[in-house]
Amino acid sequence: MSKNKTEEFSIPDWLPYLNLQQLTGTLANFNIEKILRHKYRYIQAPVLTTGGQIIAILDSDYFQPRPFFQDKARPAPYTVTLKTPSKGSHYSSLNIEPHCTSGEKPYSAPAQALLIDIASYPALREALINQKETQPLLEELPAIREQTYRDYVAHHALQLWAPKEQLKLAPSPEYALSIYDTASSHFNRYNASIQFSNSPHIEIRPRLPGKKPILAENDVKDMRFPPTDGQILRYCQAMRSRKGFFVEGSTAAQVLHLLEDRLVKLDDDNKPVTFAKTPVFLKMVTTRLSRKIIGKRNTYRVPPEREAPRLEEEKPQANDPTLETIVNALEAHWYTRDGAFEISSADAVLVAGLYSYLWVEKQQTFYPVSPLVDMEAAWRLCLVPSIHLVEGHGPLLYRELRHQLQGTMIALPPPIEIGLSPAETPEFKLRIVGEPLHVELYLEAHYSFGIFPLFLGPSLGEFAGTRDVDLEDAAIEQIMRLNFQANAHKNGFLSGNEEQAASFWLDGIELLKQAEPKMALMIPAKLQETRVRKKLKARLKVSLVSGWFDTEIQLSADEFDDINLAQLQTAIENKKRWVTLNDGSLAELTDELRDLLQEGLDVLSPAGKSRLAVYQLGRLNNWKLSSEVTVEVDQEIEDMQTRSALFTHLAKTGDATVPVNPELPKKLNAKLRPYQLQGIAWLQFIHELSAGGILADDMGLGKTVMTLTLLSWRKEKDGCMPNLIVCPTSVMTNWLKETARFTPNLKTALLTGEERESLRACIKTDKEGQSQFLKTRFNRSSLCDVDIIVTSYGLLRRDVEMLAQLPCRYIILDEAQNIKNYDTATAKAARRLQSESKLALSGTPVENRLVELYSLMDFCNPGMLGSKKHFSRRFEYPILSDSRGPAAHRLRETIRPFVLRRTKRQVLQDLPPKQEIEHLCVLGMEQKERYDALAMIVRGEIAPLLENAQGMGKNQIKLLTALLRLRQMACDPRLIDRSLPATQSVKRNEFLQLVRELVSEGRRVLVFSQFVELLRLWQRDLDREGIAYEYLDGSTKNREDVIVRFQNGDAPLFLISLKAGGTGLNLTAADTVIHCDPWWNPAVEDQATDRAHRIGQTKPVTVYRLVAAGTVEEKIIQLKARKRELAEAVLTDDSAALRGLTLEDVQLLLEDVAAAEFEETDEEEESEVRDETQPEELPPLPPSTPTGTSILDKTTGEALIELGKMMQAWLEREDKKQKHLATALNISSIPVV
Repeated sequence: MSKNKTEEFSIPDWLPYLNLQQLTGTLANFNIEKILRHKYRYIQAPVLTTGGQIIAILDSDYFQPRPFFQDKARPAPYTVTLKTPSKGSHYSSLNIEPHCTSGEKPYSAPAQALLIDIASYPALREALINQKETQPLLEELPAIREQTYRDYVAHHALQLWAPKEQLKLAPSPEYALSIYDTASSHFNRYNASIQFSNSPHIEIRPRLPGKKPILAENDVKDMRFPPTDGQILRYCQAMRSRKGFFVEGSTAAQVLHLLEDRLVKLDDDNKPVTFAKTPVFLKMVTTRLSRKIIGKRNTYRVPPEREAPRLEEEKPQANDPTLETIVNALEAHWYTRDGAFEISSADAVLVAGLYSYLWVEKQQTFYPVSPLVDMEAAWRLCLVPSIHLVEGHGPLLYRELRHQLQGTMIALPPPIEIGLSPAETPEFKLRIVGEPLHVELYLEAHYSFGIFPLFLGPSLGEFAGTRDVDLEDAAIEQIMRLNFQANAHKNGFLSGNEEQAASFWLDGIELLKQAEPKMALMIPAKLQETRVRKKLKARLKVSLVSGWFDTEIQLSADEFDDINLAQLQTAIENKKRWVTLNDGSLAELTDELRDLLQEGLDVLSPAGKSRLAVYQLGRLNNWKLSSEVTVEVDQEIEDMQTRSALFTHLAKTGDATVPVNPELPKKLNAKLRPYQLQGIAWLQFIHELSAGGILADDMGLGKTVMTLTLLSWRKEKDGCMPNLIVCPTSVMTNWLKETARFTPNLKTALLTGEERESLRACIKTDKEGQSQFLKTRFNRSSLCDVDIIVTSYGLLRRDVEMLAQLPCRYIILDEAQNIKNYDTATAKAARRLQSESKLALSGTPVENRLVELYSLMDFCNPGMLGSKKHFSRRFEYPILSDSRGPAAHRLRETIRPFVLRRTKRQVLQDLPPKQEIEHLCVLGMEQKERYDALAMIVRGEIAPLLENAQGMGKNQIKLLTALLRLRQMACDPRLIDRSLPATQSVKRNEFLQLVRELVSEGRRVLVFSQFVELLRLWQRDLDREGIAYEYLDGSTKNREDVIVRFQNGDAPLFLISLKAGGTGLNLTAADTVIHCDPWWNPAVEDQATDRAHRIGQTKPVTVYRLVAAGTVEEKIIQLKARKRELAEAVLTDDSAALRGLTLEDVQLLLEDVAAAEFEETDEEEESEVRDETQPEELPPLPPSTPTGTSILDKTTGEALIELGKMMQAWLEREDKKQKHLATALNISSIPVV
């Protein structure tokens, strides 16, 4: 461009220097955050015209019709013009005159957008100045805007949070006081509503130590004092005419309380002021005073700038000689109860307030006023410290004072001192009415001149001078010692609760008979026989009749046995301790017996007689262990209990030396271990009880072979009948293989594909209502020819209508934790199945919540634990509150006969040892900056959603997503941002180094991860390293071939998705396990580890957990220890805490994020087909996500590094913790361009 051409352009003066600080500093209505969120785009790039104007055409994807306006059509693109205003125009100090076709105010949103882009994009500004093409620069504009947005938000947050320059801490000042008693009795004498908020007036002059000048108001504002001194000075107000500060009334009392530990002097003579520790009380004394000083205070004075009001009674009355007469008077005195101090109220200043004080100028001391003293009454006696005691008015005066001052802790002189005759001694009578457990007491004083009811509060009346009020108070005190509650409405005393009523009949009534003063007890006939018997006892008689427990319960207290369960039902349900028997007596119902009887009401009729199912054996054992119940059983039941106790002992100790000698089938191709023989004996035992059970042995202890042995034994014993096994898809074929291996006499059918349709066509009901199995592709003549039918949980839900008609001997759920959630479709379908007996096989019957155990047990023995609501109220909630309490013990004893759990540590002494190693991976600088920034943003996203339990319930997926993002960043940042280099992941580097070492040592390794994408990323690294491996995830079709290749091949590594291969596989060829990403539920990892550490393993197994230090993964490790205790607390005698993932757990995981209790997504509710065919994917944000892109998704790449660096610098500079930033970046709902 030629020189002449350049000279035709006029560059605005403001263009080279335009920046964001100018925009926000000079224009209050500039909203940078809002403009950047609306994503304005250019239809025509900005250009500088020859006239010095900048012109651009902008449009926005954001359009929201305004209510009550006709804004239905999108507006046309906006043409924005920026120019230098002409002289005399009134625009901002920016000296920019904008115009926009939007028709809004000059600085409209499109105009602001153009200004922000020019101010934040130096290259765009330079191109305009140099008249270069700006269109190519627009490609970088989104990134510039994003960076501008983040910089601005962070800067704005720091501006809001960054404190002003910290002031140097000043020493505690010295205080000089001037005290003025400004209250005047003249203006308040006839005012019933006494006000003392403005008196006294205390002037305070603070000085720094060693310095003379009094601190001024500005000095106080510019200095930082210790907390107590700062509070003192904030209470004070600056004086206008003189130096210093002042406080008045109740505020003065508060300041004096703060000054107790400070250096305080009197301003007049510089003498120190002391604060006494002994409280003072107020009393009235009889004395003789001259009329001239009666009612006068000696302390009244006002500050110099106020003119003291001239009171009428203070005017000179020299001609009135009667004022010099000495007369009888009553005077208020302050005193300490130890007798060391007493002073007239006329010579002291009362400072009334929250902490009241008495100023005694002669001693230069503040005395604390007892908080028991009524301040309003005390204030009256300070305003008028003495009154004339007129002869003959003593009884009237005493009665009124006694009435008005009752309860104020202001003592009156003895009646005889004011001319009253000695009081008459009354006769006291106490009427006792009500019910045995609701007692009402009414006390009366009987005099020759009348009967007076006695209770707390004013009750003296006109005979106050002749009643013995002290003796009446003593009688009332005897009643109050019973802890009864005074009831002013009834003018009596009531037992506050049944415990107090029972205590009254047990001890209180005897105390009243011996009390002083004596009182006559008047008891109605219906209460005269009331007494407290010994504790209730129960006797339970049980006999075995036709396979049922015939049960009868009998109750007694002492020798009284006219009691039935129905009488106690209300007391039991309301958790009462005391019950009223038919004869009016009381008996104690202990907590233990009440809980046992509550269980009795669950299964027994109110009459106390019932027939119970034999699976209530555990409940019977529980009753037998109680000292509150005597249980009598017949020999058959005693034999059952003995065998049950034996299996309990074996499960607890793992003692394999005790012979149990179960019956074994003849066609069994297996050499069973001693503990497996015990397990078979237990299965046969619960068969004899016609009950179901939970076989909860550890993974790898042979639950499959024990179950098959039972089925084969039942076939030989009772003939053919089908058994239905429901299991995860991954282990369906394993059941067929194990059956063929151990019990070849059992015929199997795999219920998948076309076989389902064949079975559906073959089940029909004949006239007699019996199901038959017709000729099918199975080539069998009847249903009895099939011993084992295997199906999956997904197919169970689909085929429940068909399977519910299938007559079975056993319904067996493998990996029964799939029905842990009682209300899911899978659990409901399982409960609909019909069979002679039911078994649940699960190494983890309790993972998160105790109600999971209920779901399994209700499947095995329906009704054994009552309804779900009943179970939660009776067991789950009490155990969560107290895992060592009686509820945990009762539940454990109730289910114990029907749950068998042994750990590998107990029973497999020959199993090779397992070593577990937590391999900490310390994040590098760049990965740590990204993780810290993401963690901060995640908290900002999640915190507003989880303020209460309702928010938690609605946003579980978001919380899981937030945890997922943090775990992904801790594992490998490429799971968040694919553009990052592989070397960013410290865990990936550590993994490769560990794998190299293990392969060189000839180890075989299982590598588990919940993230399929992580395994795929690390596959590439293994390919580059030339390390052979096998791979298995949810999309793998030839699962069995892959497993066989690893078991029989040479590949040193087996990469496995935790969901696809964490259960049901036998991979004993491996001797090492690597968990790439820990999760809070230890059962998941234990199941995966047991793929290698199980029967058949001959080598020691080493388990590595790769844990990213300083991340959410470390907190997950802390949670796992608590989660592992959950099952042990109920299934064994360990009484550790029982809790799922609670509020505290989530707070630990997300630090500042508050959340209610949540559980993992119910995986078995997903489609069975999708489980088999689809790879695992990252869970998307739910549909409830607000419009706009989530920060969780868009905070990636270099933006994270920059934001992390800014925040880390702020943390270090301000010495703050990371949690302080959670609120600082209030951007949870702001989408980013």
